Amino acid sequence: MDLKDVRLEARVVMNDLGIPQQRVTDDPLDAAIDRVVARYSEQLPLRQQTRLTIWVANNQAFVDVRAILADTSFVKFLALEYPIGERDPGYIMWDEHRSITNDLLGANAASGQTVARVVDGTLFAAGDAVKIADDSSSEYNTIASITGNDLTMDSTLSHTYTTGANGYVETTPKLRLDVLATAFDNDKYAMLYWGKKHTLTESTSTIDPRHLHILGKGAAAYALITIDEDVGYIKLDEFNNELEGLFDSGPKSPTMKFFSWE
Repeated sequence: MDLKDVRLEARVVMNDLGIPQQRVTDDPLDAAIDRVVARYSEQLPLRQQTRLTIWVANNQAFVDVRAILADTSFVKFLALEYPIGERDPGYIMWDEHRSITNDLLGANAASGQTVARVVDGTLFAAGDAVKIADDSSSEYNTIASITGNDLTMDSTLSHTYTTGANGYVETTPKLRLDVLATAFDNDKYAMLYWGKKHTLTESTSTIDPRHLHILGKGAAAYALITIDEDVGYIKLDEFNNELEGLFDSGPKSPTMKFFSWE
């Protein structure tokens, strides 16, 4: 299955095969297909897994998820396995902290230096993984030390950040594991399962080909809404109902985030 197949399926659903003339051209139809792929991915994302190092602070265990969230195709977290490698995997709950705290820059931070001055340095701690950004650039770093409001980073800045462009520093996303941790847990690992958006191109796709008709119906619905709103929304309801029906019935661990595991 590829993009051409979904286009054709959508045109069959719309009865828009070009005789005598197509009502919807490829450009708006492709935009509708992209919306459908995003919607499909929210329900049945392309499953990924990443082994993450655990760090412990105040008897709480954390994993840093900034690299995962930096993936522009990220959709959602699915499950967290700890410890890894048990005969019966231990899927545990977590608290998600996408952004703990942030503060505006108190002065411009130049490319090539390690110091970023904020308005209130007490909001941060040495060891914090942070994002430094303004209206034009962003990057990730780790605070090595703090003197007053000056945050000294582990590595030099790749870009210049200015107060005039709303420069700021914020702690980066992490997950807190629902376990009582000790220092012994430092440098252990957890396996994070997460989902990303599927790909659909002219030549390939990561979507189950058995779901071609569902995607075609969804694409037709979004395309029809622009030319026949009533019919479009009827098709959209049908698409949503069929998509939700793809899930297996029966109870699932809340940690699984309603994902069908194989």
